[in-house]
Amino acid sequence: MVDTFMKIGVNRVRIGEWPVPEITPDELNEQINTNQSPLLLYVLRIYGEEGLIPNAKTIPTMKLVSYLDRLQPYKEKKIVTVCGGGGMSLVAADILIQAGFKDVKSLNGGMELWKKRGYPTTKPWEQAKMN
Repeated sequence: MVDTFMKIGVNRVRIGEWPVPEITPDELNEQINTNQSPLLLYVLRIYGEEGLIPNAKTIPTMKLVSYLDRLQPYKEKKIVTVCGGGGMSLVAADILIQAGFKDVKSLNGGMELWKKRGYPTTKPWEQAKMN
C-alpha cells in the first residue's frame, strides 16, 4: 500500500498534476517566530540527513502511511511537510490530505531553500522522531 501511494505521488509530480498547497520558507519562518508554528513533519529517505528545521518531527517517507493513526490528534491543525528539495514533501502532504487532514502544506523548495535563506537548522539526531 505504501509503495502504491508513493508511486502515485511521484507520477503526479512528474506530470505536473499537483493540487497540494505550498508554503514558502519566509512564510513558515514568520509563523514559527510568531508562535503560530505548525507541526513540522520532515519526511526523510534515510536517517542522517543533515540540517533540519528545529522542532521538526521525523518520519521515514516509506512509513508515513503507517503513522497516520498517530497523527490523528493533528487532523484539524496546521501541518507542514518538509524534505530535502520539496518533491517528497509534496507526496507526503498529498497522502495526508487524502487521509482527511484539513490544513496541510508542503515547504516549497524544501530544506535546500530553507538553508539558502539562512534560517536556523539543527542536526537530525537532535530531532524528535514521531512516536
